[in-house]
Amino acid sequence: MSSLVNAIPVEVEYLDGKREAVQLARLSIRQLYLFCTHLAAVAGPDLAALCTGRTLDWIDTLTPQSFAVLHRRCTELNFPKAAEVAKGDPRLAAKLMPFLQDQQMLMLIAMGATLGLDLNDSSKAPPASESKEEATSDASTSPPSGSAASSPSASASAPGTS
Repeated sequence: MSSLVNAIPVEVEYLDGKREAVQLARLSIRQLYLFCTHLAAVAGPDLAALCTGRTLDWIDTLTPQSFAVLHRRCTELNFPKAAEVAKGDPRLAAKLMPFLQDQQMLMLIAMGATLGLDLNDSSKAPPASESKEEATSDASTSPPSGSAASSPSASASAPGTS
């Protein structure tokens, strides 16, 4: 099971109302491959079981809110290390690629919540003119083909490119 060296505690709540602090492991290199497989398969319970060293039956005893916190913390703890390992393994990188943008979005949401910002409030959004200027400057940096920045919408902002 998971090595609990350098583990971090997370409090969980059971369906019966009891609470317990469980240890989330920082996964080994071999376990990170399994972590990425579970992440790519949207197998949250398996991922949480891997990080806690507990069984899937144990996961079923948690409240939905507690499981959500546990799953988020498992991902926060191990995703950065998995991304580092993926730099040297194209197949692992392919499994993580869809989550890189999601992780950045989650970090922005968390930062906004920490600062007390409502990210759904459009009155606090930057003016549209600022966003267009940023998109134009980003499009001129020649992103690799197939990236989001080389999409037709990005090409449309740079006249004469195809």
